[in-house]
Amino acid sequence: MGPLVVDCFRCDRLAACRHYISQGNGAAEPAILFVGQNPGDQEDMDKQGRPFIGRAGQLAKYLCEAADVPRADVRWVNAVRCHSPSNAKPTTTEVENCHDYLLDEITATHPGCIVALGETAFHSLYLLPRHRQALHRYEQGALADWQRECQRIQALTDHAVADWEASVLNWQAAGGKKGTGEAKPLKPKPQTKPKVPKKPVKEKMSMTSVAGVTLFQPETGIPLIVTYHPSWIMRGKWDKADLVTAHYKKAYRIGSGEQAAEGQLGDYHVIQTLSDLIRLRDYLLSDEVEKIYFDTETIGPEDKRTDGTNWMRAELLCISLAGKAGEGWVVPILQQGGETCEWWHGLYKQVIAILKEIFGCDKPKEGQNLLFDLAILEREADWPFIDAETAFGIKVNGYLEDTELKHQMVAETLPHNMTSVLAMHTDMPFYEEEIHHLSQGKKRMDLVPNEITWKYSGADADGLPRIDGVLEPIIVEEGTDFVLEEIAQPLLRLCWNMQKRGVPIDIEYFGRLCQFYALQVDRVEQELYDCVPDYDWFQYDRLATEKKRAAGKKVKDKNYDDKTPKYLYPPVLQDLLFRHLALPVPDRKTKGGRNCEPCRLGICFDHIETGKDALKDIKSAMGPNAHLILDILLELKALVKVRGTYLDGGKGGWKIHIRDDDRIHPTVQVSRVETGRLAFKRPSIQNPPKGIHIHPKPTMCGGKPCPYVYDEAFGIDTTNAFRDIIAAPEGYGIMNVDWNQLEVWVLAYKLRDQFGDRTLLDVLESGLDIHTFAARNMFPAIDPELADHEWRRAHGDLRDKAKVFVFGCVPMDTQALTPSGWKTYGQLEKGDPVYAYDPGIRQLVVTPIEEKVYYEEADLVRLQNRSFDVMVTPNHRWYSRRRTSDGKTKRYEEGYRHTYDLSTEDNLIVAAPATDTGEQLLLSKEESELLGWYYGDGWSQGAISICQTKPEGVERIRHLLRSMGYAYAEYPPRANGNYSWRLTARSSRALSRKAQLDDGLETLVLRMTSAQRKAFLAGLLGADGSKNGRAWVLTQNEGSVLEAGRLAMFLEGAFPTSSLNDTRGNMPNYKVRASKPVVTGQKLRQIPAGRAPVWCIKTKYGSWVMRQGDCITITGNTNYGLTIPGTMERLHCTEEEAKDLMSRWLRVCPGLPKYFAYIRKMVMEEGYVDDRFLRRRHTGSVDLLRQMGERNELEGLVRECFNMPIQAGGSDLHSYVSVATDQYEPLINRDVGAIFSVHDSLTFLFPWPDNDAAVEIAWLIKNLWQKLAWNMPTPEGERLHWKTVCEVEWGRTWGTPKFRLNSRGVLENLKEEATT
Repeated sequence: MGPLVVDCFRCDRLAACRHYISQGNGAAEPAILFVGQNPGDQEDMDKQGRPFIGRAGQLAKYLCEAADVPRADVRWVNAVRCHSPSNAKPTTTEVENCHDYLLDEITATHPGCIVALGETAFHSLYLLPRHRQALHRYEQGALADWQRECQRIQALTDHAVADWEASVLNWQAAGGKKGTGEAKPLKPKPQTKPKVPKKPVKEKMSMTSVAGVTLFQPETGIPLIVTYHPSWIMRGKWDKADLVTAHYKKAYRIGSGEQAAEGQLGDYHVIQTLSDLIRLRDYLLSDEVEKIYFDTETIGPEDKRTDGTNWMRAELLCISLAGKAGEGWVVPILQQGGETCEWWHGLYKQVIAILKEIFGCDKPKEGQNLLFDLAILEREADWPFIDAETAFGIKVNGYLEDTELKHQMVAETLPHNMTSVLAMHTDMPFYEEEIHHLSQGKKRMDLVPNEITWKYSGADADGLPRIDGVLEPIIVEEGTDFVLEEIAQPLLRLCWNMQKRGVPIDIEYFGRLCQFYALQVDRVEQELYDCVPDYDWFQYDRLATEKKRAAGKKVKDKNYDDKTPKYLYPPVLQDLLFRHLALPVPDRKTKGGRNCEPCRLGICFDHIETGKDALKDIKSAMGPNAHLILDILLELKALVKVRGTYLDGGKGGWKIHIRDDDRIHPTVQVSRVETGRLAFKRPSIQNPPKGIHIHPKPTMCGGKPCPYVYDEAFGIDTTNAFRDIIAAPEGYGIMNVDWNQLEVWVLAYKLRDQFGDRTLLDVLESGLDIHTFAARNMFPAIDPELADHEWRRAHGDLRDKAKVFVFGCVPMDTQALTPSGWKTYGQLEKGDPVYAYDPGIRQLVVTPIEEKVYYEEADLVRLQNRSFDVMVTPNHRWYSRRRTSDGKTKRYEEGYRHTYDLSTEDNLIVAAPATDTGEQLLLSKEESELLGWYYGDGWSQGAISICQTKPEGVERIRHLLRSMGYAYAEYPPRANGNYSWRLTARSSRALSRKAQLDDGLETLVLRMTSAQRKAFLAGLLGADGSKNGRAWVLTQNEGSVLEAGRLAMFLEGAFPTSSLNDTRGNMPNYKVRASKPVVTGQKLRQIPAGRAPVWCIKTKYGSWVMRQGDCITITGNTNYGLTIPGTMERLHCTEEEAKDLMSRWLRVCPGLPKYFAYIRKMVMEEGYVDDRFLRRRHTGSVDLLRQMGERNELEGLVRECFNMPIQAGGSDLHSYVSVATDQYEPLINRDVGAIFSVHDSLTFLFPWPDNDAAVEIAWLIKNLWQKLAWNMPTPEGERLHWKTVCEVEWGRTWGTPKFRLNSRGVLENLKEEATT
C-alpha cells in the first residue's frame, strides 16, 4: 500500500479549504497507476480520502472496461492531494509541494506503467522532475565550472595585485618618485570574468504533443503514458473516447508485461557522397523495393524561421527515404542555420538529377501529409509565387499514398499527425524529445544540430512503413480500400494542381475595397470616441505600468500621444464598460474567471467576456435603455473582423497571401473533414460574405432607389463585394459547376438501392404535388380509388394537416427585409442576411438564411382583420402569445402556431424593436431630426430647404440649425405665416454625404441607430403628423417618404397600419398610425384565396420579416426536421397521436423509416455507419454514453449519423468527378483548370475569347459530370448509374456570374434577368 499523507500544511490556500486529504487507492502492486489532477467536490467530502469516486472517476473506470483493463490491476492517485477552491486548477507551486508525496506513492507501489491524466499530472510526473534534473546538472556542471573559473581568475588577479604592490614598494625604496625618470609600475588590469551561464528554463512541451507516446518517468524510469483527463471527454469530446481507450490499452500491455515499453529505432544513414546516393537510387529502384516512402524536413526563410510549413517560402533541409520498415536514408540539402550542405558544393546538379530519377519512377510513393511534401519537391524556382531557393522541380510520379488519409479511413475523429499515429499503432520509441526541446516545438528546425535533425528525419521515413503495415490490413478488413484508392488518394494530385494554379485576384478592385472598409472602420472608431469623450483610453495601460513599478520592475516611460488606443482589447473594454460606464455584467466569463473568487462575488471584472455575444447579452438586459456604445462596438467588431479576415486589416487578411502573380495560393487540407470534403487554409477562401452590395450611385429597383451601400469615393459597383475579389485575368473567365440538390438525390438512391424504395426518386422526377402525395400516404385508407386531383378537392383538410410535415410558404410578391432593403425571392440566396424575431430578447436581429424553398403551386388563405391583411398557406406559422386560464389566473403560452390553428385567444407578435445592425451613420440626433423635418416639409433645388408654419415647429427648426453649426439663411414668413430656411450648397452637400442620402430614404432608415431613427421620426411627424407618446400618426402622399415612415415605425417596435386619407390631389394621401405590435385573433378571418406559386425561407430563430402591399409584419418560417415532440406541439395532440401521424407521414418514402432504423442499429450495435462507397463514421463512444446516462449526446450522435451517409456520399461522388475532370484531356487542351472547391461545386479558370467558346466548355463539363455520375465504379465492381444533374455558371468574377447553363440544359443570361 502507498504511504498515507496526514496533516500537510505546505499550501495555505488548499489547507484552508479542504475537508479530507486524498490518498492512493487500489491494487498494492498495480499494472497501471492512474494519476489525476486533484480531488473534486465529491472526493473532498470522502472520509477515507478515496480518489476518482466522482463522475469523472466513474468515466475513467468505464474507459478501463472498454480497454479490457481489469480493475484489480489498477491504482488511483492524484498529483495534488487537496481539493482547491471552486475546483480551480492547482498552481505550479502547489504541484511542486505535492510532488514528493506522489514520488513516495510510485516508489512504494512500483507500478508496471503510469498513466498521467491531464496537464497537471503530466507536469508533476514528467516536466517538473526533468526541470529539477536539468537544474541539478546545471548546478553541478555549467554553474560549477563557472564558479571555478571565477575563482581561478580571482586568484590570478589577487596574485598579480600582490606582485604589483611589492614592485611599487621596491620602486619607492629605490627613491622612485615623480620626475626622477623611472616610471612607477602600472597597476595590472583585472581580468574579465565570464558571463554567468544561462539557467535552464522549463520545457514548453504540451500534453497534447505527446499524448499516447511512451515516455519514462525521469526519477524512477517507469514507463509513462500521457493522455486526456476524463473530465475533458465530458466537456463535449465524447468522440475522443476511442483515443483515450487506445492509450489505456497500450498502458496495460506495457504494465502487464505483454508488450515491451518500447521497440527499437531502425538503422539510419546520412548520404554524404555521390556514390552513396547512387547506391541508394539503385536499391530503391530495384525489385527488392515495392513502394518508396519519403519525408521532407524544412525551415522557414531567413526573415521568418518559424514559417517552415509555408510551402512557397520554406527551405528544404533534407529528404529522407525508406524502402521498408527499420531503415531510413537521409539526403541533406541544407545544414543547421540554413547553410548549404558542405559536401555537396559543386555537386548539386548531380544530386538533384539522381533524386529526380528516384522520384520519377513509376513505383508508388507514400508519405505523411503528402500534399506538403509534394509541393516542396515539385515547386520550381522560376514560378513567380515561389520565394525559396531550394525549389528544384523534382517531379513525383507513380501512385500517391498518404498515411494521414489512411488513418482517416480507420479513425476519422482522432488526430492524424505522425506522433499520435505512431504512438497508437506501433511500439516505435519516441524520438522527438530533443527536437521538441531544441526547436521550440518543431517551429525552429534551424536551431537543431545536424545530427539530431538527420536522426529525426530518418525515423520519420522509418515510421511510414511501420504505420502502413498496421493500417493496410484494417482498411482491407473494413472495406474502405475502395474509397481510399479510387477517391481519397487520387484527390492529392488535384489538390496540388489547385494550389499551384492559385486563385486570381483583381488587385485594383481589392485595393479600392480595402480603402473603402478602412474608411468605414475610421468612421465607427470616431463614433466610439465621441460616445465616451471623457474616457481615458490608455487608463488600463497606465494602471498596468504602475503595478509593474510597484512590483519593483523596470518600466520605460511611454508617450501616449502617438499611440493608437486598443479599443477592442478585452481589458480596455472591461474597464470601459463595467467600471467607467457601470453597465450590467453579462453571465459570460473567460476561462480564468471560472475559478476567480472575486468574479464570483461580482467585485472583479478582469474575467468578464467582451465578445459579440456578451455585448448582445448586455444590450438585451438593458432593453430599450441600452447604451449606444454597445451598438457601436458590435458594428466595430464586425467591421474589424471582416476587414482582418478578407481584406488588409488585423494580421493582414487576404492581402498578405497575394503573391507576385496576383493570385492567392491557399493550402488544401485533404484529411481535415470527416466526410471527405476539402478545406482550405492560408487563407480560407471558401466562405467570404455573400451578396454585399456597394454602388457608386443610387440604383433603381422598381422605380425606387435600392437600399444598397453607397460609395462615393472609390467608384465600387458590385452586388457581391467580397466574392468579386476573385476575378479572372484579361482573356479568361471564372466558371463554377455545381450539383443540383446532390444530397437529396443521394438519399433517394440510398433508399432505392438499400431498401428497394423508389418513392422519393419517383416524386423528384415526376413533379407530383408533394402535399397530396404525403397526405395520401398518411391516410391510405381514405378513397384510394380517387385520382390525385379529385382526392385533393375531396380531402383538403387532410392535405392541410399533411402540410404541417412539409413546409409553410407565402406568395411570390412577398418581400423579405434585409439590412440592405426589401428583397424578393429571386434576390435572396442561402446565407444572405435577413431580419428575424428573436423571442429570447424580443427584438429583431439580423441572421443568415439557412434554407430557401419554392413550390410551383399551393393553396392560399387570406388572413385579415381591419388593420392586418396578408396571404399565406394554411400551414404557415406565426409567433403567438395564446391566452389560457385555469379559472383563477390568466397565463400566456408563447410559441409558433400554424395559420389554420389560430384561435380568438391568440395574439400574433407582428412587430418588435430592431437591434442596431449593419452599416450605421455618423449622424447626431439633431441632424437626424432635421432630416425628418426636411423629408416631411422640405425640398431640394441645389440645396436643402425646409418650410414650416406651426409655431412650435418654427422654434424647433431654428434650435436645430443653430446647434449644428451649418451655414443657412432664414427667410421672412409669407402671408400665411410660412417660414422657410435654406442651407448653403456646401452645408447641404456635407449633410447629404454624412447621411448618404443618394442611397435612398429606406436605406437611410435601415442604417440609422434606434436613437437616430427616433429623432428622425420626431422631425417627420412634427412636419407631417403628430406624436403623443407612442401614439404616432403620419400623413403623407404615396411615395418613398411614406414607405420610409412605415419602416421607421416598424423598426422601433410599432405595427404601422395605413388608411386612405385623401384622393383629391395628384397623388393619394395616406394616414399611417403606429399600432400595438400585436394582432389579436378575435376578429381575424381566414378566407380561401386560390392557388399560386409560393416560397419561404428558414432562419435559426424560426421567423423573418415580410412585406405584402402595405403590411409589414413578423412571420414564421418554413419548418424542417419535424420530430414527435414538434408534432405534439404543432398539432396539439398526444404523444401516441403524434407517433401515429409521424409513422404515416414517413410513408411518403416507405424506405425512410427503415433507413432511420438501420442507421440507429448500425450506431448502437455495429459501432459505425458508412456511405455508398463504404467510407465509415465510427461510433465507438456509444457504450460510454449509455453507461454515463448521456442521452442527449447519444441522440446527437445518432442524428449526426443520419446525415453522414448522405453528405459523405455526395462528397465522395463530387471528389471522384472532380479528379476525373482535372485529368480530362479536352479540358486540359483548352487550358481549363480547377482552382478551388466549395462543398459540392468546383470552380475553374478558363480562356474566354468569346461566349461560344465558354458555352462549349460549359457543355463539355456538364456532360462529363453527368456521364461520370452514371458510369462511376462502385466497391462491388458495378456502375453507379445515378442521374444527378448539375448547372454551370460563368463570368469575369466568382461573385457575379453573367451566364448559366441550367440543369435542364437551357442557357440563361443572368445579367438580363438581374436588370429585369
